[in-house]
Amino acid sequence: GHVAGPPQPCAFLVSCGSRLGALRLLVDSRHALARAAAMSTLRPFRCDDLFRFNAINLDALTETFNMPFYFQYLGQWPEYFMVAEGPGTTAAPNLMGYIMGKAEGEDELWHGHVTAVSVAPTYRRQSLAQTLMDLLEEITEKTCADSVTL
Repeated sequence: GHVAGPPQPCAFLVSCGSRLGALRLLVDSRHALARAAAMSTLRPFRCDDLFRFNAINLDALTETFNMPFYFQYLGQWPEYFMVAEGPGTTAAPNLMGYIMGKAEGEDELWHGHVTAVSVAPTYRRQSLAQTLMDLLEEITEKTCADSVTL
């Protein structure tokens, strides 16, 4: 069946006005740490990133999905779909890795779920996946869920 979002009201989300507003605040707070740690920027995944993430997805260790699957996550759980972007141009950002997740549960028992986390081979061994996991955990805590599962 259909899984609804986390129970409301959530004081953090209400005070921010929206889930994306809460996400922007959280990403802004993590931005400086991410840049210092890995020379990257953490930001919400965008539709056009689907045409730029081959360096991440075309790897034997990465599970890939069909386009409707990515669109479902992007539309239903945008706050749980983040990308790490390295130096590049505005027209052609250098995507380093991404994390895709969702909120699951019922009644008062909600948790975040990691569907996929992947880092391009050239950016591995720099704790980027850990940074993405930490971000998803923070997003989960801010959106009224109590834990993260794999």
